[in-house]
Amino acid sequence: MLLVERLDQVVFDHAEGYNWHLAQTWRTRVALRVLLAMGEITTVPIRASDIARLHALAPGNPDLRSRPILTILAEADLLTEDRPSTLEVWF
Repeated sequence: MLLVERLDQVVFDHAEGYNWHLAQTWRTRVALRVLLAMGEITTVPIRASDIARLHALAPGNPDLRSRPILTILAEADLLTEDRPSTLEVWF
């Protein structure tokens, strides 16, 4: 199974479990595909810092929200949290 197919299935399972609207499911799938198209992600787990780059790519764009992706991947055990903690950043 290709990575994109696996991630699509994770999104569909999450969307079904939480009764997401079709538009929300579509936006999340698009954001994941943009993330994969950026070329640095080829395997799982996916680093949280890579997902955070979506926001920098198009700030304010509702189609490229990173929070749903972080949530879905964390629930599916496909996320590696590599961002510094808020406390580390503060110091």
